[in-house]
Amino acid sequence: MGKNWGYIPERREITPDDIRMHISGSKTLGIYVTEVNNTSSLMVLDLDIRKPFMKKYVQDPEERIRLNELVKTNGKRIVDLCIESGFSPLVESSGNKGLHIWLFSEEPIACRYWRSVGAWLLNKLGAVPEELSWEMFPKQDFVPEDGLGNLVKLPLGTHQKTGRQSLFVDSETFEPYEDQMAVIKNVVKLTKQAFESILGTITIDSFSKTVYTPSSSSKNLTIKESINSNYNDVPENLKIDVKIPLPERNIMEVEQVLAGCKPMWLIMEKAKNEHTLEANEKHAFIYTFANIGEEGKVFIHQVMNQLDDYNPDVVNQMIKAVPPNPSGCNKIRKRIPHLCTSDCCNCQFRLPDGSYASPVVHAGIFPSMQNVTKSFVQKPASLSDSDSFGGESGNIDRLMTEYAKVNLEIEQLRSRASLLRRQINKIFNDSGKDTIESAGNNVTILGGGGADSIKVTSGIKNSIDGGDGNDKIILGDEIAQSTINAGKG
Repeated sequence: MGKNWGYIPERREITPDDIRMHISGSKTLGIYVTEVNNTSSLMVLDLDIRKPFMKKYVQDPEERIRLNELVKTNGKRIVDLCIESGFSPLVESSGNKGLHIWLFSEEPIACRYWRSVGAWLLNKLGAVPEELSWEMFPKQDFVPEDGLGNLVKLPLGTHQKTGRQSLFVDSETFEPYEDQMAVIKNVVKLTKQAFESILGTITIDSFSKTVYTPSSSSKNLTIKESINSNYNDVPENLKIDVKIPLPERNIMEVEQVLAGCKPMWLIMEKAKNEHTLEANEKHAFIYTFANIGEEGKVFIHQVMNQLDDYNPDVVNQMIKAVPPNPSGCNKIRKRIPHLCTSDCCNCQFRLPDGSYASPVVHAGIFPSMQNVTKSFVQKPASLSDSDSFGGESGNIDRLMTEYAKVNLEIEQLRSRASLLRRQINKIFNDSGKDTIESAGNNVTILGGGGADSIKVTSGIKNSIDGGDGNDKIILGDEIAQSTINAGKG
């Protein structure tokens, strides 16, 4: 840097001599955070005081104290959000009047994903005081082949304008750490899997939150929170998945539909276990649950995320196309007849005048051609009370019958599993070996001692592993698995 505090680009690797000169203050280094393939292993959020407030900041000591506290308060807020989201941020005092928040990943991530995360964090932060502004690095999703992107000053260097060194500080006290190099050596980087989960959280949050739009106080920040817009522009090897876990329990309305409408439950189970759905199955599912408010739309994404072809933006487009009137049972039967056989689709409803049968009736939502009404006070299940409409009414007998049938099937499966377990144990005992090769079925048995467990996993490659005292059956890739008691005696 020269006396005008400008940076001169040099296209080369940083050397140890460069670093020594940077730390000593004889020159100040910056880096272009965007790699040539439009990825980055870090993101920097730069919080600063806006130029219109700098005159008073310089001339008025009390105003300077106030603005410095404002910077710390808002810096602490974004740090807390980063930690809540799974990051381990480093906070750096810029050497002038602002803060740099550094976030790191274990491997390079496409810049557009970093910027989606940054937009989401700033969106969650909410309104920024007019005295402050945020900048994000990287600033672009893509940089031309002959371009460099935007530069950010490296930590531990000297700010050429103020002559002060930029140091990592404690996010609570904003006092510099005594051992700056230890901070760098112990930096925690986010795994790719954790990054995927954050993208899933962003997708869920996007339903009820407005997208961050920069005010006049936020310079050069024009981004959207969407994850997969222009998804095809990202090279295949740089695309990452959006991970949205399925909850163990759902809101009552969703569970009422799943319990009452078996075709919807079958679609969910197929998505979980086979990771694929036909177009008509997706349509029927989305056009049902999109009518259960924002939580229903979240549930749609949670289920569709189990599919190999999940794309948040495509699912959002389908949700937006859902009309205000829910799909009726007759239309759903025509769309997915293979799931609407007589034993799966046999609901009976008592409906208010003008309404029609639909899976959402199980949740107390009564659709009609004019409007949709919701019963907030559901009457007890009854087979005879003619005043009981929709919901559980008239279906308790069907639910109880299916419940008894499922319990019987569970007992039968347990009995079958016990029989198979005994036969497997007999093979171990008769062989007297720890390993049995079965060429006909391409099965390898690695026997262990004692009564432990058999882990069953369905897939392609077959093997039975019982090493370390565990008897396990592993049938290829981990697509599905269950555990039963086993042993050799």
